[in-house]
Parts: sequence; structure tokens; C-alpha cells
Amino acid sequence: MDEDHFLDAEKYWGFDDKPEFTLGVKYRHKGNNHIYYYQSNGMWRPVEGRGLGKTDRNLNSHQMEVYDGTVAQVIESRKGFKVGQIVKLKTGERPIEITSLSHSGSNLWGTYVDSQYKIVGRHVGDFEYYNQTQTGEDTMTKLYEVKESDTATTFATKLAVNSSGLWVMEEKGTGRVFTATPSSAEEVMPYTISVQFFGMGNALKDYSYFAAKGAFEVNQVFMMDSNSICRVTGVDTKSIYATKDFEPVVQFEVKAV
Repeated sequence: MDEDHFLDAEKYWGFDDKPEFTLGVKYRHKGNNHIYYYQSNGMWRPVEGRGLGKTDRNLNSHQMEVYDGTVAQVIESRKGFKVGQIVKLKTGERPIEITSLSHSGSNLWGTYVDSQYKIVGRHVGDFEYYNQTQTGEDTMTKLYEVKESDTATTFATKLAVNSSGLWVMEEKGTGRVFTATPSSAEEVMPYTISVQFFGMGNALKDYSYFAAKGAFEVNQVFMMDSNSICRVTGVDTKSIYATKDFEPVVQFEVKAV
């Protein structure tokens, strides 16, 4: 491997910068468990054992960690991603919460914030910090219920996302500003239900209505004042498409035969 290739950190590691090492400090290579001194320009000199007195440049420097004789301290890349931060793929727009990182920090696991789809062991070079202002998201008109502890919740609006991927929130009523993980905040939505109408070719389409919590159950059948008949297909759907209350005039008793 030539010198120019070694110094091209983006090409070699997929990072914006290569790790920094200190001359005269002992490092342990996590791949072969050998101890080395760092020399200049990517050269490593074994401290003991095989190869003593020789230098080696064919080592992945992201496998090196500081060695003090007992406990090794991992050297983190300057990319600096941490569990709980919000990132996105460089080729996408959807926010992803980091749930785990490999020991070397070169790969990450995560879950999309808006779904349960997961990212499994993908290289960190494919990601960047998520900035909701790039997506045109309105951060000030949505109200969230935020879980601050096992017994305490509060209501707040989202102001921004900080450099650690935490949501910066402003508490309603007090103006208190605090941070929260995205998973602890749930958007406050009206209680809605979905129904499907029988006949007229629209039996498979869901329509959303406002409703009182607990007033209706899935598979109940009703007649509306227009004499149309519908079946409840979902409750507590938190739909943004509801425009009016669900007000049936007759409920049918449905029995299995």
C-alpha cells in the first residue's frame, strides 16, 4: 500500500479523517492482539514477540486502541457517532436512531424513527447527522407528550435537533427548554377511528372520523343517517385525515353463524 493511499483517509477508511496516534505510546491491535509502538506515516513497530525490531504498515489503524498493560481504551474515529443519536443515510432523508455500534465504531445498527424498519451493521461512512430543517419539517406546530421518567410526562413543542441527535423541546406553559430522545416523545393526536363502507365499490377504503375514546370497537357495524352501512376497522388510529365526528344512527348486532 503506497503512502498516498494510506493518507487518503476518506478512501481508506470511509471517514472524514483518520485517527490520531501519539509517538512512543503503546497500542494493541484488536485483530491479532499484539502490542505496537506507533511510528510516523502509518508505520507500526512491535513491542515484543514476532517481528521485534521491524516495522509494519499493513495494519488497519482503526483496529488500534491505547494499551496501558491492563485495560485498553478504544480510539474513536472523528466521525463520533453515539448510541441514541439521530442520523440519516447520505442518500436518503428519513431519520434513523442509532441503537448500537460495532466495537471499532465502523458499523452501526439503528431503527427508523417513523417505522420499525431497521439498519443492520452498515458502515458509518454511509450516514450523516439528521437535520430536520433540510426536510422542510414544521417543528413548531406539532405538540408532543414527552416521557421524562417512569411516572412523569410533560407537553412540549420541538425546536430543533442538537449535535447529539437529541430533540430540543420547549415545555408548554413554562417555556422551559430541555432535550429528549425521539423515542420518548409522542406526537399528540386526536382520537380517531377508521371505518369501511359496504357497497358502491368502496368497501376496501378506510375513512377516518373523530370519536370518543372507548366508544367504538373493531368489527362493530353501524348505519349512518345516509342509510349507508359501515364497519369499524380500526380504533385510536391517530389519523390526520379525520374532518368530522363519527355519528351513526343504528348499531347492528352481528353474530357468527
